[in-house]
Amino acid sequence: MFKQEEQQENHFWMSYTDLITGFLIIFIIIMFILYTKNSEQQVVSAAYGEMDKNMTEQFEEIDNVTVSDEATIRFIAEKGEELFKVNQYELTDYFKESLDKVIPIYLKELNRIYSDSSKKVTIKEVRIEGHTDRDGDYFINLKLSSNRARKVQEYIMRSKKYRDYNYKFRLFMTDNFLSCGYSYAKPLDNDGKRTDIRANEDKDKSRRVEFRVLLEYKVKDSKDEN
Repeated sequence: MFKQEEQQENHFWMSYTDLITGFLIIFIIIMFILYTKNSEQQVVSAAYGEMDKNMTEQFEEIDNVTVSDEATIRFIAEKGEELFKVNQYELTDYFKESLDKVIPIYLKELNRIYSDSSKKVTIKEVRIEGHTDRDGDYFINLKLSSNRARKVQEYIMRSKKYRDYNYKFRLFMTDNFLSCGYSYAKPLDNDGKRTDIRANEDKDKSRRVEFRVLLEYKVKDSKDEN
């Protein structure tokens, strides 16, 4: 009788130990995943920081261009100037002049990341974004902002600076380069920050074009190791 009770007790403790061990293994796996994700994010953040620094230094003399978080380039017209005529999507000469200064620098940064096989990040996507203010119909502005972004993308891809790059880089850009319009979904305030309060919107700043690059951690595969 005592032997049977002892066997039952031992069986209980073995099951309890197995359960604790299982939880411990799961905990270790979760912590490892979180640590890996955090490390990857730090690498991507550092890459954005490098792009920010490189471009900010070179854009200092261009008045209507700023570099914001995660290497996003923002074009906002100076007072008395326009990126596009009202309700039109053809680029003004003023905007073309700014683009001609920015395009070589921006393409150089993108090509630097694309070409450097030792880097731990890769380009997932490059976006040209069009934005309007809150005046008018949302869907009319959506079409207008989309057409404006498309025209900017076309201007870049038809430029000599773009065509001077090798075919492989241009093919990569064709596959990962897109334009999109946001209508007035992302208005800005006087400080150039996003606002959901209509009264705080700065319409001059909301009417803008942005270049946004999406970077991601590069996962090694068998091709990278060969």
